[in-house]
Amino acid sequence: MREPSCRQLPVKPNCLALFAVLALPAGAGITIDTSAAPEHAAWAAKALPVATEWLPRLANLLAVPGSGGLPDVTVKITPEYKGVAFASGSGITMASAWVRDHPEDSVGALIHELVHVLQGYPGGSEHWLTEGIADYLRFSVYEGKPAGYFPKPAKVQGYRDAYQVAAGFLAWLEAGEAPGVVLSLIHISEPTRQAE
Repeated sequence: MREPSCRQLPVKPNCLALFAVLALPAGAGITIDTSAAPEHAAWAAKALPVATEWLPRLANLLAVPGSGGLPDVTVKITPEYKGVAFASGSGITMASAWVRDHPEDSVGALIHELVHVLQGYPGGSEHWLTEGIADYLRFSVYEGKPAGYFPKPAKVQGYRDAYQVAAGFLAWLEAGEAPGVVLSLIHISEPTRQAE
């Protein structure tokens, strides 16, 4: 499959970094555990190569310091969790009901959670920005959604509502008003990144 060119991407400043040739370091990897939800084994088989390809790309975009290498990530699909998905350390938990009911959204949700694994920000970080960056990388970069896809905030500083609203604000800034702002915001957040 041919990689898109920078002109095809809605976000251009980080384009070259996105398509740098990266691979998971020897010994690093992603595991998807479906033992609690074996009905999702086929989904896991499709999601694993995507996650394996995108983990180093996301790390490159986030400018994750390379001294410790990329984490081994374990994704657990479980019926006990009733939300969508969450990341904690290098683990991701996904709700089996969400994977079942929203298979078209579940790989994107996995990409969003991989961003959180790489962010490694401690509690107390700016929630709207942490989630906005994760959704920005998921929707604008991974999925290539156009600016019109994102909801518009209905109030002053509505971008602080996080997720897709914040991602849309970041995409708008990147596309015109402040190219490179996402990378700048990531660098500003680095001092608060959890020590390895």
